[in-house]
Amino acid sequence: GLAGAAVWTDAQMDSSERLTLGFLRAAWEGGALAANHCPALELLQEDGRVRGARVRDAESGQNHDVRAACVLLAAGPRAAQALVPSLPEVPSLRALNLVLSGPWPLHERIGVGARGASRFLFLVPWRDHLLVGTDYRAGVVSSDGRRAHAESEADIRSFQAEVARAFPWAGIEGRRVTL
Repeated sequence: GLAGAAVWTDAQMDSSERLTLGFLRAAWEGGALAANHCPALELLQEDGRVRGARVRDAESGQNHDVRAACVLLAAGPRAAQALVPSLPEVPSLRALNLVLSGPWPLHERIGVGARGASRFLFLVPWRDHLLVGTDYRAGVVSSDGRRAHAESEADIRSFQAEVARAFPWAGIEGRRVTL
């Protein structure tokens, strides 16, 4: 019943923290300053633009103003509003991916996609397990930026059942969700 196929390459990594440290090291070697354990207290604004951040050195307790030509805020949902209350609120989206017990019935380097009930789904082999994605729902985030609740068992089982219908040959129903 195959109607078509495509081959594309993607990246998968076992140690994302090593990639992060690699980016940090490359930035430092390019002249950037790096600091650890320095939470942002507020963003510094001039002429309606963010120009840096006031941070606290957690070891010394001292505050420092760090200025930059470009500021990237990658601190999670609601963090921007906590630091700059005048910013508009951006709705959040919750994404759920499953890690299912192996083995993978295809070649260890082949992932597949298929149409689910209302979205495109994928199965990708990973460390003797199977990554399944992705279920999206409106996010529920508390005022401190944390998720207000974890996914329910019903959410997980419902998503797993949808994936099983999309990939009937993969034996998804009998697989255990790995936490």
